[in-house]
Amino acid sequence: MRMTTKHWPRLLAACLSGVALHPALAADKGLAVAVRGFTGAGSADTVAVAPGITDLLSGALSEMTQPCTVRVTEWRRRGELLKEVELGRSRYADRSSFAVPGQATQPDVFIDGTLNERNGSVAWTVKAVDAVSGSTLAEERGSVPAGQLLDSPDTMARRLGEKLCKRRAGWRISGQIDEASVTGVVCGRLDRPFTASSPEVAGQWQFTPAGAAGGKFSYSAADVGGVRGSGAGSYRVLAGGAADAPVTLELSGTGSIHSPLGTFSAEITEALTLTPIPSCERVGDR
Repeated sequence: MRMTTKHWPRLLAACLSGVALHPALAADKGLAVAVRGFTGAGSADTVAVAPGITDLLSGALSEMTQPCTVRVTEWRRRGELLKEVELGRSRYADRSSFAVPGQATQPDVFIDGTLNERNGSVAWTVKAVDAVSGSTLAEERGSVPAGQLLDSPDTMARRLGEKLCKRRAGWRISGQIDEASVTGVVCGRLDRPFTASSPEVAGQWQFTPAGAAGGKFSYSAADVGGVRGSGAGSYRVLAGGAADAPVTLELSGTGSIHSPLGTFSAEITEALTLTPIPSCERVGDR
């Protein structure tokens, strides 16, 4: 593959740039993606340019506005950036200028790619996988003359975006039972176990699906007016119609208060709302 001098400014800018490591502001909770990297084959030039294509694709995704915007988090140089976060703990550093430890954005989607040069053309593939389950979400392929390879990340980003922007990363749980709120995030599908919390009563909820349509639930609360509480029962998932509409979690069970005067029980008949979200909003230092 032969590079002309006009390509080098763009490639150099890509290699020197970094993308966000720490979370965006609360108003920006879009899908979080990370380009893990490209592998090159077929020529020494293709192998050498693979890291630059990684950065160019990260840049193209971060600049994408249609059909949606995504958050791009650094992955190839993540170790270096986490060292900078650690430096922010130093008493000699201005901590206000560093990301908060433990709050690095965790991707919802990983993107991997390959480049293979043959007879003056480079065949490329990009694959997007779910960061939690590892399942394939989208895959695109193409081929360009070797001299035009540095222009291909824009095409990769556009074609991946058309599929990824239709993806629902999970659900946000909201609801109220007596004086306690019920909140949480379901990362992924509703046929896997998920949890929620009720902070006003130091409560924790466990949901164990029998399938995507429903299952069993249980909860325990450490401080319901100074005493313990618990409950259990079943739930049903009632679809909201459109694919992007909220769904209802209909509860049916029994809740109890365990006081020095005895145990007092009542029916649980409330419903929770699950609203689709584009990102699981996970953070950490992995």
